[in-house]
Amino acid sequence: MVAIMIACGETLTHVGEWNRECGEIPSADRGSIGDGNPFSLTFGRREFLLPFGQTTIGRGPDTEIVLDSRSISRRHARITVDDEGVTIEDAGSKNGTFVDGVRIEGPMQITPASRIRLGQAWITLVMVERSR
Repeated sequence: MVAIMIACGETLTHVGEWNRECGEIPSADRGSIGDGNPFSLTFGRREFLLPFGQTTIGRGPDTEIVLDSRSISRRHARITVDDEGVTIEDAGSKNGTFVDGVRIEGPMQITPASRIRLGQAWITLVMVERSR
C-alpha cells in the first residue's frame, strides 16, 4: 500500500480529508492514484495529487483544485492524466492558460519541464516520489 499525503504550509493532510486551513479539497481520492499515478501539481507551497482522469482547476468552489488568485477564473482549466501522460486544456478562462509562454487553444501535453501559467499564476507539474 502507498501512503500519500498532501502538504500545505507546515500541515500534512491525508488524501480525501477536507483541508480547511488551505481551503482545498484534495481530489486524489477520486481516481486510481494509489494504483500508480505519479503526478502532482504545485502552486506556491501547496501540492495537489492528480488522480487518473480529469481534474478541474479554478477559483470557484466547484472545482477539484481551488486556487485563490484573482487572475484565475472560477473554472480555469482541466488537467487530464491518462495512459498517454498529462494534458492541460483551458476551460474558457478570461486570462488564458499558457504552456512554455504560448497561450493554448486546445489540449496540450505537459511534462515536469513545462512552464505552466494560469492567468498570472504559475503552477508546476511534479513527479511524485512514493514510499513502499
